[in-house]
Amino acid sequence: MNKLPQVIGVLILGLLVSPAAAVELNGGDFNLEYSWFDQDIGDTTVDTFSFDGSVEVGFSHNLAAQLDLGRYKFGFINETGTNGALHAIYNLNESTALGAFYSVDEIFSESTDFYGIEAVYDTDQFELEAYIGRGEDAGVDGSVYGVLGAFSITESIDITGSAENASFDGDVDFSKYAIGMRFFATPKVAFTTSIGSFEANAFGLSGSETFFSVGAEFKFGQNEGATFGKRGLLTLIPGL
Repeated sequence: MNKLPQVIGVLILGLLVSPAAAVELNGGDFNLEYSWFDQDIGDTTVDTFSFDGSVEVGFSHNLAAQLDLGRYKFGFINETGTNGALHAIYNLNESTALGAFYSVDEIFSESTDFYGIEAVYDTDQFELEAYIGRGEDAGVDGSVYGVLGAFSITESIDITGSAENASFDGDVDFSKYAIGMRFFATPKVAFTTSIGSFEANAFGLSGSETFFSVGAEFKFGQNEGATFGKRGLLTLIPGL
């Protein structure tokens, strides 16, 4: 069942029932990324081109909501998937936020949804984000979790790193590990590059592959971006 309209509807309902004066645009972002595996299959590159964006609105100094939408084109299988997520955000202070999320991935006319909790600690020099969630796909229980971070070595360069995992009833499991750099052209425009490893285990078979990615990030709003990163299965796959 297509649940993405329901996610969008929940956000719209929240805006309608809130006092107009209490709602303001906190920020958001648009991102482009191209990632590919080190090894081709035949003459075909196993890659992904993604475009995603986020918008965050605040209802008070402490409460906010964030909506993510993304589109993912997988070159080897010649299929396109979509991802949507809604975050409920509580800001403990200027640098720390807690959240709950609900995400939906759709591909091959099938959908998979996850729900979970998340947290982020963000200062001018250091950022650390973590999440954990559970869901169901065709009656099979699954889980996702991840840790992502960034450290500023200069005003215009960040070192980034991440470790993320998804698992379904112990039969299917895949992990993504990456390290990279972010180069700021302006405070709101950055270019990214990374290298990582994607590991998959399914029904007794396993394998791993090196991948690379390049991308661009565009941020807007008073918060210069959204509070949380993207959530979902399609965001974890560097090539398919």
